[in-house]
Amino acid sequence: MTFATFIDWHVMRLAGFFVWLSRNPAAALRIKGEEMKLKVERPSVTPEKAEEYERELEEVKRRQPVREPMVRFNIGTAMLLVLLFLALYLIAMLIGWWFAP
Repeated sequence: MTFATFIDWHVMRLAGFFVWLSRNPAAALRIKGEEMKLKVERPSVTPEKAEEYERELEEVKRRQPVREPMVRFNIGTAMLLVLLFLALYLIAMLIGWWFAP
């Protein structure tokens, strides 16, 4: 049970990261870049400067804009879209096969 809890915690943490990343990918990548920069520079800067970097990074994380929630489709609409894309794909394949040399 402990192993399952450990795996569940890490999977949920990974899923949370991807949700956070998908809300605003540009800002999320910028924040992760700043975190990496802080980790690399930490040994070479004073502790006060490192704390200042951390505070600035926390401020950027707090100000990260959150997009509106994604629109959800009901199952009928979702199936219709899937079938539409499948039909378009099959038509494109048929045209490619028909006109192939």
